[in-house]
Amino acid sequence: MRVSTHDHTLNIGGPEPLLAFDEFWVDTKSPGDGRVYTVGTIEVANTLIMPIFSNSAAIPAGVPGFDFSGVPESRQVGMLQVVRPVPLAPIQRFIYGITQNPMEQDDTRATNLRAVSVWPEEDPLDTRIVVCGESYDEQLPLSQTGNIGGLASGTNANGFLMVFDGTGTLLFTHHFPGATGVWSSAVTDVAVRVVTEDETMVEDVITFCGITSHGNPMPNGELTTPLASAFAAPGATACSLPAGGAQDNGAGQWDGFVGRLVRPHNAGPVAGAEVLEFLSVVGGAQQDGLFGIDESSEERFVVVGSTATGGAAGPGPFTFPLTNGACLGTAGQYCLGVVMSFDATATPAAPLILDGSESVGQLDAEPATHTVFRDVVVQRNFNFGGANDAYAVVGSTDDDMALATVSIPGPDPVLSGMTDGLVLVCVDDPSAGIGLLSGSYHGGDGDDGLTGVRSWNEFDDHFSVVGFTDRGPVGTGVNFDVGSYFHPNSTGAMQALTSGQISGGGFDLPTAVGPINATLTLVWQDFALGGPAGGGIAIDERSRVNVVGTTSSTDYPFLGGGLAPEVPGFEAVRTTLDLLPVNATGLGVGRTDGTGPAVPAPFGPFPIAGFTGGTSPFCALTAFGDRIGRAVPVLPRMNIDFLGDAAAGAVGTAILVSRPTPGATLNLTALQFGFPNTTPPFFSLPDGLEVWTTDPSTVVFPVGVSIDQPLVFPLASPLPAGAVRMTAQLLCFQPAATIPGGNPFSATPCLPVANGNGSGSPALWIDY
Repeated sequence: MRVSTHDHTLNIGGPEPLLAFDEFWVDTKSPGDGRVYTVGTIEVANTLIMPIFSNSAAIPAGVPGFDFSGVPESRQVGMLQVVRPVPLAPIQRFIYGITQNPMEQDDTRATNLRAVSVWPEEDPLDTRIVVCGESYDEQLPLSQTGNIGGLASGTNANGFLMVFDGTGTLLFTHHFPGATGVWSSAVTDVAVRVVTEDETMVEDVITFCGITSHGNPMPNGELTTPLASAFAAPGATACSLPAGGAQDNGAGQWDGFVGRLVRPHNAGPVAGAEVLEFLSVVGGAQQDGLFGIDESSEERFVVVGSTATGGAAGPGPFTFPLTNGACLGTAGQYCLGVVMSFDATATPAAPLILDGSESVGQLDAEPATHTVFRDVVVQRNFNFGGANDAYAVVGSTDDDMALATVSIPGPDPVLSGMTDGLVLVCVDDPSAGIGLLSGSYHGGDGDDGLTGVRSWNEFDDHFSVVGFTDRGPVGTGVNFDVGSYFHPNSTGAMQALTSGQISGGGFDLPTAVGPINATLTLVWQDFALGGPAGGGIAIDERSRVNVVGTTSSTDYPFLGGGLAPEVPGFEAVRTTLDLLPVNATGLGVGRTDGTGPAVPAPFGPFPIAGFTGGTSPFCALTAFGDRIGRAVPVLPRMNIDFLGDAAAGAVGTAILVSRPTPGATLNLTALQFGFPNTTPPFFSLPDGLEVWTTDPSTVVFPVGVSIDQPLVFPLASPLPAGAVRMTAQLLCFQPAATIPGGNPFSATPCLPVANGNGSGSPALWIDY
């Protein structure tokens, strides 16, 4: 654990518990620019006095400030926090609207945030930050709809997207009101990217998903689906009539929706410059919702969520748009997790295409079973006999048959408790649909579930997850649960790597929405749409993990400069972790880039001054990794990891390396073992290759050839007894590649560029 901080509202005029403010972080991103972007929902009585949140300045985003501290009253508002490298202060923005009527002049009702997406650029003015959620207010700042008046109320929320640049300047808001002012909607997840033409940034593209109870899309204002872009209904079967993107079954029950906005990149802070390319309802007559989204290319994207019986069903005949033939029309009860892939190539002139939709779970089981999915991450160009993409999907289930249709069982194929987390690796084949490649339960004897999944965009084989364990009433020990996974290739099951819990003595919940939200009446413990939310985890280019949520515990950790708790009530928490093994002695596995357990002198601490300790040569790396629509990195970062327990006598251990080659380039690889230097590593000038083992006292695995494959190096089993201290590093020679060299710490960083053919991963430090 590197940093753990409690973020909370400061009570002007005295400490809590005068108003006992509550705070909830729900989602976070760390896209490789040295910043951590986090969103959530907080209570505050005053947005005029600074500092007011987490000992730092915070200002309203495009709306007047308010002061209810003399009443005393508080309001639920959204919060965007951008933590920048020291000594820069964080950027913090209060997010809410105003309601102008005789009873609530310039007042604000409530706003709830659900997700954040970030596209970083070198110039913060070109960075795009998009937050999403729902608000009960009539007018949001820089909204294309202006004041929606009676379409908002204190009991119905409307979804929205709010877009900022990297300096925290609000650019615009897109509000999604229904036409009646009776029902509700929320935007639950979002993905943003910036499109270039001839190296000029020309367009911002925002793809999103959500939930709505507005019913038939056609008469419902901003939830109108343009007929030209609504996806066609999947083919009917004898037992189901799947709905298309312009079909529904009346208002009142919940549906998902998907949409896309495009906007000129240089439009500046102004409402109305954006264009809605498509907006399609996704649902049938039952209770449906979408909670996670990710893009796999400029035109393809995937969403996850759930469909379930229960509550007031719509009167229409249509069922959820599945393409796997599930007999929803004749089923009496079900709660299924769903994964859906869409193709937007022809929009807006022609329809959005539903390429495939799979469900996981049982129909009419006795007793009833429940499965929901809440987050997804795309791992592009996963090797499955071609260039297919993989999806890592997470959720929760109480179904002991949830993995029945998975091709390869994962590390935990058996349901352990009343509910478990669920992890799937799916393969997207546009010609054959979505394949359920590998899957695993994730949990123990109690009640467990997963809410978020993320990977760095160059590590196609690694991903990390966050969730909860042993949930229950406040005070009974609900904890954060964090873990990492590796899926080695298209024919092997995924492997569980490092996992652990973060906890205090009370209620510690990741991915936490605010208490006032669109699905407030739905009980999330019963697998309905009120929760858990999706997201809450971020991974940076070193595989360092941030997880966020809320806690009522006075003893939830705070360290590394983080803020101490101020209780009572709930406080937002953010914890930074290195998911590498630590053994019973406190030693274990670290990396030369500084992740993992601290390395003692005289060998460390890492990183050593003058060296990055990461994938080298540094100057061949791309700042933000492998991104859609941008040039593929000449040298992708390599993630080297350890499978198993770093301890004497451990069995089944291995060293894993994610994708040590650019594309299909011929790659000669060797895993080099050695003993750590007490001086800086051998530095292969002028190409910048960092070699971390001593010379000549090395042991080298046989040289192998790797072409776009993750590598698995099994170690001796059991591991030898006695005290062991060594390093392991993957070194590569690519005779057909031209790899720019250079050292970022030289007098002229990366200039002049010296090209070479060698590259190296970070080194693992193994100590037990």
